[in-house]
Amino acid sequence: MEAISFKMIHCLMLPFLVDFQKEFNGEKKKALGMSNEELLAVVSHELGHGKLWHNNYNIIIMEFLGIMLVAFTRKMEFAPDRFSANLGLGKWSKSALIKLSRDNLIFSIDDWLYSA
Repeated sequence: MEAISFKMIHCLMLPFLVDFQKEFNGEKKKALGMSNEELLAVVSHELGHGKLWHNNYNIIIMEFLGIMLVAFTRKMEFAPDRFSANLGLGKWSKSALIKLSRDNLIFSIDDWLYSA
């Protein structure tokens, strides 16, 4: 088998991969664990994630999705505000939102940079 070297990759071994004693409902049970070959297959799979940069891609994609989710959520909140204002209830919506933000100690979005 070919040896593979990885720099800056940390591998967390989960206890269920190897033999161990576990207490479950007051009864001790011995886990079956895995053979050396099965363990090697699982570890090589996890190392493959590192070698193929999956963690780095995950960080980038999750950050992008987080930004998109914030934008989508704001759009979903501001549209009903506009709906309420178009019904002629803008004045009361404004005062209600101020009271909600004050009473719930939430950050009100009134800066031009954060407002829609």
